[in-house]
Amino acid sequence: MAAMADPAARTRQVRRVLRLVPWMNVAVVVMKVVVFVMSHALSVLAESMHSSLDATDNVFALAVARVAGEAPDEDHPYGHTKFETLGALVLVGGSPSRCSG
Repeated sequence: MAAMADPAARTRQVRRVLRLVPWMNVAVVVMKVVVFVMSHALSVLAESMHSSLDATDNVFALAVARVAGEAPDEDHPYGHTKFETLGALVLVGGSPSRCSG
């Protein structure tokens, strides 16, 4: 809980998670491709492509977290944390498939 009070510690934790998750998504993609090769089910291939987009989203989120974690400067005296909200809006708004489940 102390990490939530310290913005720098929170940023480090977010970055650590966002560095791990894309690798997990890549593992899921590889497993789905293997299942597709074994089963020849096009739905599994489609799901592997969908999972690869999830990995791409995670890379974008990592970039947004890097910007959001920057210290306050002359142009942003309260910091850059609002970029997290903007990044989330881009991820949700830029992907119509997120609405379908």
